[in-house]
Order: sequence, then structure tokens, then C-alpha cells
Amino acid sequence: MTKQTLSAIENLAAANTRVVESYNAAAKTFAAAYCKGVQGALARIAARQNAFRAHQPSVLSDAARDQWLQTGAKWSDMVLQRLEAGTNTAVTVFDRVAVAATSGIDAATQRAVMIDSPAVRQFVNGVVSLQLPVAELSARLADKVAAGAQRVEERAEAFVAKAEQAEAEVTDVVAKPVRSAKRPAARRGARKAA
Repeated sequence: MTKQTLSAIENLAAANTRVVESYNAAAKTFAAAYCKGVQGALARIAARQNAFRAHQPSVLSDAARDQWLQTGAKWSDMVLQRLEAGTNTAVTVFDRVAVAATSGIDAATQRAVMIDSPAVRQFVNGVVSLQLPVAELSARLADKVAAGAQRVEERAEAFVAKAEQAEAEVTDVVAKPVRSAKRPAARRGARKAA
């Protein structure tokens, strides 16, 4: 094959590989952002429970209330552990798919380079001339998706930080004892009138 044809094949393969890698990175980033968002939501739930505990009198005894809060914390920990396990499994699948796709692109590129005939060369040049602009557009789009995923992850991190800060502020608050309402003193004149 000519150098121009080889270069065109390599450019097409590189663009397709970049698309696969960008979407793989975006998928991993979205998975991490989802995990962080759930973590932030659970932190907000814990903060609300602590705020409710701090400001409202409870029908439950202190021991029962503490056990209820501990049960909620255990539930949150269990949800986070399962979420992290699921996220890790998803990331492993994303990596396997990306490896399979890039190895397929590499194999197709190697086979196309090995075949050398005028008909194949003309066919490859036609395919590359049609597919290279599409592959480059797809690569740019994939890069934008990956950049958007980064912004989503940054927002999720900010959400988690805000939720953890709210939880820390609530746990630092000391609950004031609830005072019973005092009855207004009865008027002396009101008794005489009755």
C-alpha cells in the first residue's frame, strides 16, 4: 500500500480509538458522579434526621431514638457499599468493552494494511474518504461528552461537600430542652365577674 493509504488508515483507526476512549472515560465519570450524588443525598438525609432530632421533642426514649438513628446510619452505609460495588462492576464492564472495541479496531487496521492490491487500495481509499470526516466529528462529539461528564462530576462533588458541611453543622448544634408553656396568670377581676 502507498504511504498515503497507510496514513489514512491509521488516522481513521486513531479517530475511532479516540471515540471509544472518550466515551469510556465519560461513562466512568458519569458512574462516579452518580455515586457521589447518592452519597450526597444520603448525607442530606442524615443531616435532616439529626436536625429533626435536635429541634423536636421525641416520643421515643433517648436509647430508642439513638438506636433508630444508628439503624438509619447502617442502612446508609449498606446502600453506599452496594452502590460502590455496582459502580466498580460497571466500570469493569466499561473497560472490557473499550478494550474489545480498540482491539477490534487494531485488528481491522492490521488486516487492511496486509492486503495489497489495486482494487483493495481503491476500496480502502473510498471508505477512508467517507468515514474519516464522520470519525473525526464523532471524536469531537465524544470529547465534548467527556468534558460535560467532568462538569457533572464537579457539580456532584460540590453537592456532596455541601451536604457533608450541612451534616457537620447540624451535628454540632446542641439541642435545647423544650420548655413547657406557662399559663398566663388569671385576672382577679375575671373571677369576680363570673
